[in-house]
Amino acid sequence: MTEILPTHIKIIDSGEAVARQTLTVLKRSNLINDSSSAKSHLFYTNVDVKILNYFLKDVKEPCEVVYLDF
Repeated sequence: MTEILPTHIKIIDSGEAVARQTLTVLKRSNLINDSSSAKSHLFYTNVDVKILNYFLKDVKEPCEVVYLDF
């Protein structure tokens, strides 16, 4: 991306700072999940569940997609 921008434009990547702050908030609220049990993910969609299942097909952890009319 920097190859196409003028040199006076600076890109600020806040991802690391956001991740650190998220960790701080989770620790402060005692919401860190440090269990070694199997993980699973639950997703909600208001379109055909097959669409989201397609994008999740390569996820290693179990995923469940539920349709909700919202």
